[in-house]
Amino acid sequence: MESYLYRPGSVMSPREGDLPVSIVWIPLRAERIRVAPYPMLIKNYENLSGSETSIAKGFVDEFFSLTELNQFRVYMENERKIVLTVERISVPVECRDGDGLPFVPFRCREGEEGWHSLCLDGRDRMDLPFDIVGYYRL
Repeated sequence: MESYLYRPGSVMSPREGDLPVSIVWIPLRAERIRVAPYPMLIKNYENLSGSETSIAKGFVDEFFSLTELNQFRVYMENERKIVLTVERISVPVECRDGDGLPFVPFRCREGEEGWHSLCLDGRDRMDLPFDIVGYYRL
């Protein structure tokens, strides 16, 4: 049986008066709750160097499990009235681009190449053990 991780997104205005943009939503997992089975989630995990492993873990941690996605969807669509689009990613996740370079986590891109972030309030109503941030480019 194939396994998946999920990356939700939305098209919305980040601030009142802004034009709508595509936003990618990521969970901000604390180090203490990172218990994912990385060797099963990351393609060629055993061949990564120490620094590549750290980057790959950060990249994979930015996806949602199906349970997390469903909880987030309920909050976004019922409380915030924001529709989610969802990209489904097969596991193990490829963590390198076509040139063999590691994919960089979104939270490491803020301030670079026009990336911006949008923090969600309402964590207490999301029923998730982490905050969620949206990343977008203007």
